[in-house]
Amino acid sequence: MPGMSTSQNQTAARSSEHEAYLHVSDTPLPEYRGVGRLFRHEASGCEVYHLSNDDPENLFAFVFKTIPGDSTGVAHILEHTVLCGSQRYPVKDPFLLLLKGSMYTFLNALTFPDKTVYPASSTVDEDLFNLMKVYGDAVFFPLLKEEMFRQEGHRLLVDENGNLSYSGIVYNEMKGAYSTHDAIAGEMSIRSIFPETAYGFDSGGRPEDIPQLTYEDFVEFHRRAYHPSNAKIFLYGNIPTDRYLDFLHSEFLASFNAGEADRDVGVQRPWDSPRVEFAEYPTENPEIERQSSVTVNWLLPESTRADELIRFSALADILLGGSGSPLYIALIESGLGEDLSAPTGIETELRQIVFSAGLRGTDPERREEIEEVIFSTLRKLRDNGIDPDVIEGTLRKMEFSHRERPGVGYGLRLMRRALRGWLHGGAPEATLAFEEPFTRLREELTENPGYFESLIDRYLINNPHRSTLVVRPDPNRAEKEEARVGQELAGIREAMSDADIENLRKKNEALERMQREVDSPEALATIPFLTLADVPREIRCIEHEVRNLEGGGLALTHAIETGGIVYYDLAFDLRGIDDDLLPLAPFLANAITDVGVPGMSYDEVARRLDLTTGGFSGGVDVDQPLGAHDPVPYLYIRLKALASTVETGSALAFDCLRTPDFSDERRIRDLFVEARNDIRSNVLPSGSAFARLEAASRLSAAEALSNRFRGIAQLDFMNEVKIAGSMSAFVESLETLRKQIFTADRIKASVSAEAPDLPLAERLIREFAESITKETTPSVPVTFVPRTGAAISGYGVPGDVGYISCVLPGSRLDDDGYAHELVLSHLLRTGFLWERIRMEGGAYGAFAVSSATEGLFSFASYRDPRISETLRAFEDSLKHYADAPPSATDVELAVIGIVGKDLRPYSPSESNMIDLRRYLLNITDELRQIKRDSLIRTTPSDVQAAAKRLLERWSESKACVIARKERIEAARPDLPGLAVDLEELTL
Repeated sequence: MPGMSTSQNQTAARSSEHEAYLHVSDTPLPEYRGVGRLFRHEASGCEVYHLSNDDPENLFAFVFKTIPGDSTGVAHILEHTVLCGSQRYPVKDPFLLLLKGSMYTFLNALTFPDKTVYPASSTVDEDLFNLMKVYGDAVFFPLLKEEMFRQEGHRLLVDENGNLSYSGIVYNEMKGAYSTHDAIAGEMSIRSIFPETAYGFDSGGRPEDIPQLTYEDFVEFHRRAYHPSNAKIFLYGNIPTDRYLDFLHSEFLASFNAGEADRDVGVQRPWDSPRVEFAEYPTENPEIERQSSVTVNWLLPESTRADELIRFSALADILLGGSGSPLYIALIESGLGEDLSAPTGIETELRQIVFSAGLRGTDPERREEIEEVIFSTLRKLRDNGIDPDVIEGTLRKMEFSHRERPGVGYGLRLMRRALRGWLHGGAPEATLAFEEPFTRLREELTENPGYFESLIDRYLINNPHRSTLVVRPDPNRAEKEEARVGQELAGIREAMSDADIENLRKKNEALERMQREVDSPEALATIPFLTLADVPREIRCIEHEVRNLEGGGLALTHAIETGGIVYYDLAFDLRGIDDDLLPLAPFLANAITDVGVPGMSYDEVARRLDLTTGGFSGGVDVDQPLGAHDPVPYLYIRLKALASTVETGSALAFDCLRTPDFSDERRIRDLFVEARNDIRSNVLPSGSAFARLEAASRLSAAEALSNRFRGIAQLDFMNEVKIAGSMSAFVESLETLRKQIFTADRIKASVSAEAPDLPLAERLIREFAESITKETTPSVPVTFVPRTGAAISGYGVPGDVGYISCVLPGSRLDDDGYAHELVLSHLLRTGFLWERIRMEGGAYGAFAVSSATEGLFSFASYRDPRISETLRAFEDSLKHYADAPPSATDVELAVIGIVGKDLRPYSPSESNMIDLRRYLLNITDELRQIKRDSLIRTTPSDVQAAAKRLLERWSESKACVIARKERIEAARPDLPGLAVDLEELTL
């Protein structure tokens, strides 16, 4: 049969579940409490795999092998466009309608370098099949209108003077992706090692190549790649297999005969010698010293067997997985760079595994020195052996990770594991299994203690198939790219006649009309939805006991199923801390879990924590408790360990809090530089979050404080800290802050464990509270206030797309109008904003959020090519619903979608933290039930009243724009009467 894979070559018999399928295999999977059942639809050749177990969160995924032949992004654009109407559901955007009114726990579409995946999950069976109907029709029978190709992919715009420009959602998305160092380093590392395979192209699309894709090639790609013979369908959960098989046959597969499977991605031929590649990224910073990265990448064996995945994942963790890892230590302590480069680690999603190691915050001239540090370290490990504790720590981490049950998305994680082998001709179980291949690895280590040293020798030291990628800053790159695009568009314009320009205007006008058209009632009626009758009336509660701790703290305790793991979440109240020390709190929270203690260096601490815990981390957040006037900042510590090792592990972790060793100034400097680089590199990927927080900080004391911890104010603080020379004053401040924070009266803890393990877990937290100081450090209380500034704050950054947010006063969870604003925000982000800012404007994303505790209503856009039009769209969206209420159906769908978020499964780790946060915020179950009841009773007139109320507060709104400085300046004339503060961000 055409396209037959290895798994298809297994012995198959007619399925007893459904006559249209051959039953290929049943494989017991006890580690997942289920069985893997593989079927092949005989007529179409489609393979269907069901990991059947007792999990009520069911998942399906339509998977297609989509091998790119260039970097036009055809697979990515198709991923967007198939969800823009299909034969059975001929609406503008079925995906948007699903977002409005489904109780999904996961709903998305994902483009990988070699596949495109359409997964969805839900705890409601009827909802899951509704989602599958729409997704299945979208992928197999899409309309693929040319207008949608132009909207989602790329199109030419023409202004009143006849000047041309490019737009398109994917085009703008990828312009944003190629504006950051880390994204470019990650993409180019993979491309550099696979020059002869499809991995040498960018399946997401390069901005310079995307406009070359024609509509005809786009349609042909779907015809070739989106056939059942080229598809895999992954199923997970407790829905009976025969119900799935019957549904898939009758709804989709019965319409197809066998076709040709798409070409394979191919295996990269090994090199005889290593290579060096160079790439550039845009920057607005004229200081380019120590702004580059150097990364060495190795090509390893195929990822189609679990044994290979596990042993190389273990090797990567041994070398680089933490502060106790030898290659991590060698690179960081070399002084050749500031921290690890973005691609550093292991990539297992591709057909062949890639391992990478390098530094960022360096200079291109240090390339050979960095290579020498890497290889000299590897040679030492090969010749002298790896510390057995490092190896054992890695293996225990892997066992812990496998044992720990996540919350939402477990089926999605297993799907990705199965596809590593299944996509390339193996059986799904070939890469799903963990316990048996892991046992084989341990047995191999027993027989051959030098096993990992032999891997280092063969696959790293003596492997000539490696590339060294140097990514350098180019302050002129944005201007050069703008000139290139301008020249390209000028050439296109020169070749166009006046009639061509007029025709282009008409095509764009037709697209705009279509974008603003309302779907007919007949088309909308085709979409299957749940009803309010399907919405659970009762909220889900988390039960706990309250235990008082020595010194005035308390602990919430939970006896639940945890798989033998103990979870601790500790919140330390930061009120009363010296105000000038507060910006240090985020760094302290991270650093204190990654330093030494008296008599033990930081790397030894890290190794022992790996042996005895499953995770130890810190962070800072700000809460605005209901009923309270002032916000409350907290420093959080999270710790988890097996019950069998929790006593030893928690003793060391708590020592880090009680007596950290800050005397190693080099370690403190390294950690600080890493933290500073992290927040700098996070601004553009999380631009909307930074913009929203900056705008909100001008309205809310809580958000002003949050901005000092994780926003632009924190970035400014990190940039201002001087780290050259002695850091004694900095270390002294750090220790002063630690002493003020870690006192017994400031602790609010949450503890979860199995019932037999809970007494031990409680004793350990009591003993910790008893061991720290009982006296609060005297300090002057601080009243937190919002920031001041202009109505719009602007921040210049590199890149051709921006991030825009607008925030205004709204309602809080305990206000009568909160539920109505929550419904309004859902309607806006799945309706007006999506259509005006994404579909028409070409931005990648647009959002509206009603925050329960801060009492703010926020708008934001992501990777947005426009500024003033988006700010107007935010206000227009409120006018839209203030002028006319939404339909009763729209409100009902919004309520269903909102309640669906509350139905997502919680992992033990999540429930432990969620319960603590609710306690700190004064969010009672009674109040949550009131909110649920209010949601269900919400009417269209309630939503209209909410829009009017918010519109009346529009004059109080604050906005923030993060974009290229020149674009912000150009938008000033379109913002009459609004003062704009504008400054450059140092990234």
